[in-house]
Amino acid sequence: MKFAGISFAVVLAGISSTAHAETPGGFRAEILAGYDSSEIYSTKSGVSYGLGVGYDLPVSDRIAIGADAEASDATTKDDFSVFIPAPVIGPVFGVRVAGPPTLSGRTIQTKTTVGRDLYIGARVTVALSPRFNGYAKVGYTNTLLKSDIVIAGSGGPLVGPLAPRGPGLLPPPSAFNTSVSDTLDGMRLGIGGQLNMAKNLFASLEYRYSNYEAGFSRNQVIAGLGLRF
Repeated sequence: MKFAGISFAVVLAGISSTAHAETPGGFRAEILAGYDSSEIYSTKSGVSYGLGVGYDLPVSDRIAIGADAEASDATTKDDFSVFIPAPVIGPVFGVRVAGPPTLSGRTIQTKTTVGRDLYIGARVTVALSPRFNGYAKVGYTNTLLKSDIVIAGSGGPLVGPLAPRGPGLLPPPSAFNTSVSDTLDGMRLGIGGQLNMAKNLFASLEYRYSNYEAGFSRNQVIAGLGLRF
Protein backbone atom coordinates (compact mmCIF):
# COMPACT_ATOMS: atom_id res chain seq x y z
CA MET A 1 0.00 0.00 0.00
CA LYS A 2 2.84 2.34 0.88
CA PHE A 3 4.61 1.48 -2.41
CA ALA A 4 1.39 2.17 -4.39
CA GLY A 5 1.07 5.55 -2.71
CA ILE A 6 4.69 6.48 -3.57
CA SER A 7 4.22 5.35 -7.20
CA PHE A 8 1.03 7.39 -7.51
CA ALA A 9 2.82 10.45 -6.16
CA VAL A 10 5.66 9.99 -8.68
CA VAL A 11 3.17 9.74 -11.56
CA LEU A 12 1.37 12.86 -10.38
CA ALA A 13 4.70 14.71 -10.18
CA GLY A 14 5.54 13.62 -13.73
CA ILE A 15 2.17 14.75 -15.04
CA SER A 16 2.52 18.07 -13.25
CA SER A 17 6.02 18.58 -14.71
CA THR A 18 4.80 17.76 -18.22
CA ALA A 19 1.79 20.01 -17.82
CA HIS A 20 4.10 22.95 -17.20
CA ALA A 21 6.29 22.12 -20.20
CA GLU A 22 5.99 24.65 -22.99
CA THR A 23 7.31 24.19 -26.50
CA PRO A 24 9.33 27.24 -27.58
CA GLY A 25 8.39 28.97 -30.82
CA GLY A 26 9.85 31.52 -33.20
CA PHE A 27 13.05 31.76 -35.20
CA ARG A 28 16.26 29.95 -34.20
CA ALA A 29 19.84 29.75 -35.47
CA GLU A 30 22.59 27.37 -34.40
CA ILE A 31 26.18 26.30 -34.97
CA LEU A 32 26.49 22.59 -35.78
CA ALA A 33 29.40 20.15 -35.49
CA GLY A 34 29.77 16.41 -35.03
CA TYR A 35 30.64 12.95 -36.29
CA ASP A 36 30.13 11.94 -39.92
CA SER A 37 30.28 8.37 -41.24
CA SER A 38 29.90 8.15 -45.03
CA GLU A 39 29.64 5.10 -47.26
CA ILE A 40 31.76 5.97 -50.31
CA TYR A 41 33.94 3.07 -51.58
CA SER A 42 34.00 1.87 -47.99
CA THR A 43 32.83 3.35 -44.69
CA LYS A 44 34.91 6.39 -43.76
CA SER A 45 34.63 8.83 -40.86
CA GLY A 46 35.20 12.56 -40.52
CA VAL A 47 33.93 15.75 -38.94
CA SER A 48 30.83 17.58 -40.11
CA TYR A 49 30.35 21.29 -39.41
CA GLY A 50 27.87 23.95 -40.49
CA LEU A 51 25.05 26.33 -39.69
CA GLY A 52 21.33 25.78 -39.27
CA VAL A 53 18.28 28.02 -39.10
CA GLY A 54 14.63 27.30 -38.53
CA TYR A 55 11.24 28.39 -37.32
CA ASP A 56 8.88 26.67 -34.85
CA LEU A 57 5.14 27.31 -34.62
CA PRO A 58 3.45 26.03 -31.44
CA VAL A 59 0.16 24.29 -32.19
CA SER A 60 -0.52 23.32 -28.56
CA ASP A 61 1.07 23.67 -25.12
CA ARG A 62 3.38 20.73 -25.85
CA ILE A 63 3.66 20.40 -29.65
CA ALA A 64 5.17 22.62 -32.34
CA ILE A 65 5.67 22.15 -36.07
CA GLY A 66 8.59 23.77 -37.80
CA ALA A 67 10.90 24.11 -40.77
CA ASP A 68 14.69 23.65 -40.96
CA ALA A 69 17.42 24.74 -43.35
CA GLU A 70 21.10 23.79 -43.06
CA ALA A 71 24.37 24.26 -44.90
CA SER A 72 27.31 22.09 -43.88
CA ASP A 73 30.62 20.64 -44.99
CA ALA A 74 32.73 17.66 -43.91
CA THR A 75 36.30 16.41 -43.75
CA THR A 76 35.36 12.86 -44.78
CA LYS A 77 37.29 11.39 -47.70
CA ASP A 78 38.11 8.00 -49.19
CA ASP A 79 40.92 6.66 -51.41
CA PHE A 80 40.54 3.94 -54.01
CA SER A 81 43.25 2.38 -56.18
CA VAL A 82 43.10 -0.34 -58.82
CA PHE A 83 45.68 -1.78 -61.20
CA ILE A 84 44.48 -2.90 -64.63
CA PRO A 85 46.67 -5.72 -65.96
CA ALA A 86 48.02 -5.44 -69.50
CA PRO A 87 46.81 -8.36 -71.64
CA VAL A 88 49.08 -9.97 -74.24
CA ILE A 89 47.16 -10.03 -77.49
CA GLY A 90 48.67 -12.44 -79.99
CA PRO A 91 52.14 -12.56 -78.39
CA VAL A 92 55.08 -12.32 -80.74
CA PHE A 93 58.37 -12.79 -78.94
CA GLY A 94 56.54 -11.93 -75.71
CA VAL A 95 55.61 -8.44 -76.89
CA ARG A 96 52.07 -7.04 -77.07
CA VAL A 97 51.51 -6.47 -80.73
CA ALA A 98 47.93 -5.37 -81.25
CA GLY A 99 44.95 -3.73 -79.68
CA PRO A 100 43.62 -0.18 -79.33
CA PRO A 101 45.00 2.16 -76.66
CA THR A 102 43.39 1.30 -73.32
CA LEU A 103 44.04 1.72 -69.61
CA SER A 104 45.66 -1.71 -69.40
CA GLY A 105 48.92 -1.78 -67.53
CA ARG A 106 48.02 1.32 -65.56
CA THR A 107 47.00 2.21 -62.01
CA ILE A 108 43.91 4.32 -61.40
CA GLN A 109 43.97 6.24 -58.11
CA THR A 110 40.85 8.07 -56.94
CA LYS A 111 40.47 10.32 -53.90
CA THR A 112 36.85 11.25 -53.22
CA THR A 113 35.94 14.04 -50.78
CA VAL A 114 32.50 14.73 -49.33
CA GLY A 115 31.75 18.39 -49.95
CA ARG A 116 29.03 20.82 -49.04
CA ASP A 117 25.62 19.57 -48.03
CA LEU A 118 22.35 21.50 -48.23
CA TYR A 119 19.21 20.47 -46.36
CA ILE A 120 15.63 21.73 -46.08
CA GLY A 121 12.87 19.94 -44.24
CA ALA A 122 10.17 19.83 -41.59
CA ARG A 123 10.16 18.87 -37.94
CA VAL A 124 7.77 18.13 -35.10
CA THR A 125 8.84 19.16 -31.59
CA VAL A 126 7.35 17.85 -28.34
CA ALA A 127 7.98 19.46 -24.95
CA LEU A 128 9.02 16.66 -22.59
CA SER A 129 9.84 18.86 -19.60
CA PRO A 130 10.10 22.58 -18.86
CA ARG A 131 13.71 22.57 -20.14
CA PHE A 132 13.91 19.67 -22.58
CA ASN A 133 12.28 19.16 -26.00
CA GLY A 134 12.41 16.14 -28.26
CA TYR A 135 11.94 16.33 -32.02
CA ALA A 136 11.85 14.31 -35.24
CA LYS A 137 12.66 15.65 -38.70
CA VAL A 138 12.47 14.65 -42.36
CA GLY A 139 13.48 16.46 -45.52
CA TYR A 140 15.42 16.84 -48.75
CA THR A 141 19.21 16.92 -48.82
CA ASN A 142 21.71 17.54 -51.60
CA THR A 143 25.42 16.81 -51.28
CA LEU A 144 28.51 17.36 -53.43
CA LEU A 145 31.12 14.67 -54.09
CA LYS A 146 34.46 15.62 -55.62
CA SER A 147 36.91 13.05 -57.01
CA ASP A 148 40.56 13.63 -57.93
CA ILE A 149 41.67 10.96 -60.39
CA VAL A 150 45.24 10.03 -61.29
CA ILE A 151 45.98 7.47 -64.01
CA ALA A 152 49.63 6.44 -63.79
CA GLY A 153 51.89 3.82 -65.35
CA SER A 154 53.79 3.08 -68.50
CA GLY A 155 51.70 0.15 -69.66
CA GLY A 156 49.10 -0.05 -72.37
CA PRO A 157 49.11 -2.05 -75.59
CA LEU A 158 51.03 -0.75 -78.55
CA VAL A 159 49.33 0.14 -81.82
CA GLY A 160 50.67 -1.63 -84.89
CA PRO A 161 52.75 -4.82 -85.06
CA LEU A 162 55.85 -4.45 -82.91
CA ALA A 163 55.73 -0.67 -83.39
CA PRO A 164 56.35 1.50 -80.34
CA ARG A 165 56.22 4.57 -82.59
CA GLY A 166 54.91 5.46 -85.98
CA PRO A 167 53.24 8.24 -87.94
CA GLY A 168 50.90 9.96 -85.54
CA LEU A 169 51.56 7.40 -82.81
CA LEU A 170 53.24 8.43 -79.58
CA PRO A 171 53.76 6.48 -76.38
CA PRO A 172 50.93 7.01 -73.89
CA PRO A 173 51.62 9.61 -71.21
CA SER A 174 53.06 8.31 -67.95
CA ALA A 175 50.38 10.07 -65.87
CA PHE A 176 47.03 11.76 -66.35
CA ASN A 177 45.26 13.92 -63.76
CA THR A 178 41.69 15.13 -63.67
CA SER A 179 38.95 16.13 -61.24
CA VAL A 180 35.24 15.43 -61.47
CA SER A 181 32.36 16.37 -59.19
CA ASP A 182 28.70 15.49 -58.93
CA THR A 183 25.72 16.44 -56.78
CA LEU A 184 23.48 13.77 -55.31
CA ASP A 185 19.87 14.18 -54.16
CA GLY A 186 18.59 12.34 -51.13
CA MET A 187 16.32 12.13 -48.10
CA ARG A 188 17.24 12.72 -44.45
CA LEU A 189 15.61 11.38 -41.30
CA GLY A 190 16.61 12.62 -37.86
CA ILE A 191 15.70 12.47 -34.19
CA GLY A 192 17.10 14.60 -31.40
CA GLY A 193 16.63 16.75 -28.36
CA GLN A 194 17.10 20.34 -27.25
CA LEU A 195 18.06 21.49 -23.76
CA ASN A 196 17.08 25.05 -22.87
CA MET A 197 20.13 26.46 -21.06
CA ALA A 198 18.95 30.04 -20.64
CA LYS A 199 16.10 32.24 -21.79
CA ASN A 200 17.12 32.18 -25.48
CA LEU A 201 20.11 29.80 -25.44
CA PHE A 202 19.81 26.08 -26.17
CA ALA A 203 22.01 23.06 -26.86
CA SER A 204 21.00 20.17 -29.11
CA LEU A 205 22.09 16.64 -29.92
CA GLU A 206 20.79 14.80 -32.98
CA TYR A 207 21.19 11.51 -34.82
CA ARG A 208 20.49 11.65 -38.56
CA TYR A 209 20.55 9.22 -41.46
CA SER A 210 20.78 10.42 -45.07
CA ASN A 211 20.31 8.27 -48.16
CA TYR A 212 21.34 9.61 -51.58
CA GLU A 213 21.43 8.51 -55.17
CA ALA A 214 24.07 6.07 -56.47
CA GLY A 215 24.08 4.10 -53.20
CA PHE A 216 25.73 6.86 -51.15
CA SER A 217 24.60 7.16 -47.51
CA ARG A 218 25.61 8.88 -44.28
CA ASN A 219 25.14 8.38 -40.54
CA GLN A 220 25.80 11.43 -38.37
CA VAL A 221 25.68 12.46 -34.72
CA ILE A 222 25.52 16.26 -34.59
CA ALA A 223 25.68 18.64 -31.63
CA GLY A 224 24.48 22.22 -31.79
CA LEU A 225 24.51 25.46 -29.86
CA GLY A 226 21.87 28.00 -30.78
CA LEU A 227 19.80 31.06 -30.02
CA ARG A 228 16.08 31.74 -30.32
CA PHE A 229 14.77 35.09 -31.46
